[in-house]
Amino acid sequence: MAYKERINPKTGKKEYKVRYYFMREGKKRDSETAWFDTLEKAEKEAKKQKELKEKEDRNNITQRRDKKLVTAYEEFIAHLKKLSDEETSNTNKKEYQTANAIYNNHMPQTVKETRIKDISVFTFRSWLSHINSKDTLGGGYVRLCRMNLIKFNIWLSQNGYYVDEYQEETLDIGIRKTKIKNSLVNNRERKGERNIISILDIQEITRYYINQEYGLGEFRNFYFYTLFFVLFFSGMRVEELTGLQWKFIDLREGVRTISIKNAISKMEKVESALERTMKGQYRTKNTISIRTIPIFDFYYELLIDYKESFRYEYGLTKEEIEECFVFPNIDQNNPHRFMRSDQTLRELKKVLDYCNMENTDLQMFRHSCATFLVLPPPEGLGYSEEKIKDYFGHQDTKMLNKIYARLNEIQKADRMRRTFSDIYKPDETAERTAEEEMKNKLISRISGNNKREKYAARIYRIHNQIRKAMLEGKKKYYYRTKDKKIIELYIKENGNTMEFIETD
Repeated sequence: MAYKERINPKTGKKEYKVRYYFMREGKKRDSETAWFDTLEKAEKEAKKQKELKEKEDRNNITQRRDKKLVTAYEEFIAHLKKLSDEETSNTNKKEYQTANAIYNNHMPQTVKETRIKDISVFTFRSWLSHINSKDTLGGGYVRLCRMNLIKFNIWLSQNGYYVDEYQEETLDIGIRKTKIKNSLVNNRERKGERNIISILDIQEITRYYINQEYGLGEFRNFYFYTLFFVLFFSGMRVEELTGLQWKFIDLREGVRTISIKNAISKMEKVESALERTMKGQYRTKNTISIRTIPIFDFYYELLIDYKESFRYEYGLTKEEIEECFVFPNIDQNNPHRFMRSDQTLRELKKVLDYCNMENTDLQMFRHSCATFLVLPPPEGLGYSEEKIKDYFGHQDTKMLNKIYARLNEIQKADRMRRTFSDIYKPDETAERTAEEEMKNKLISRISGNNKREKYAARIYRIHNQIRKAMLEGKKKYYYRTKDKKIIELYIKENGNTMEFIETD
């Protein structure tokens, strides 16, 4: 306690008031009494007020902790409903819808009857296990439910349901570590709604960006062109591509490698992921996932060009770029903020609709890479499963056989089609032959016989990049020594429209 004293201006007598301290919702609070003519009376009143406040708090805490979990969850849903009504964010609406679905369909009776004071890690684990055990729910949806329970746990703590200040953190760790089904093998995939991408498909997807205005001269087009290309041929998990920084890519001639050291899941909080990455605290799915993969020759030059465009787009030095994410959040125009997979997925869906292609998603690019590496030409490169297990970060080939079992079906279908080709209609056979020729051409390019095509593509991209830079009002264009002839060709055709600066 602390006290103040004063001389009453009316009576001329000394008076006292006491400041008393009490605990409310785990925090220290203070208040003051009225003025009294003696210090003893003020102290007595202060003790009385303090006891009343503390008793009131104890009653409130007892009432909250005696509530059933289902009642608290109903209050949480009402909170999400309010946020959903106040804001137009799809995220808030999705969280509210998920919470409603959990309340109506995925809340076991034992969890409903649990009182707040009896909540433990087991409570949330049994709740998640109940959701996870349902065959009709995919892994991605179960992860949404887990994120909802994490937020419910935070909400309980913020609203004074927990007495122990460390309870929220303990439960949070328990919820996050609860093992749930693999999102890759989910309901959508079993229904065949996600499809393997062939090399013809990836050509169609990337060609979409070449055909846009200014083509790959527009950085946004170049960004997605490179992203889908690298995602397909590297076989990286989406989380690994998200956490990839330039310092993990070694583009030196004779090295040409990508080191997989960091992965950022969409379930991880953005700020915590950025904070640990800045501190050099890297995380992957498991220790086997830490690996170094080669950069195939057919996209080695692409990465070099993309890195140069990246530098000039964000105005970075060679040293500054190393700490940036290779594929940052394109909508935030910040190279230090990693990409959001939902944004990239929306972009993919847009391209698939435009190209009238079958549905797939980002993770299926990894499956598609496995297909491409395993199947023999002209479908792929014909590597053995044993050879590529390290490429994918698997301990053995069992996981490849389990997740990519569909490859055998593809091989069988193609073998049967070739064996009984005489029963197919002439136009279908002709169409199949044209497709085989295109695949053979693509495999030939991938195998290194594409110097002329690559050079023509570079001319087209660099010339469009110059035109786009002029449109944006830029006065200088920096180019690499190896592109001097391409710049000279542009000047010959268009004149010296801006200052061209040769740089290494």
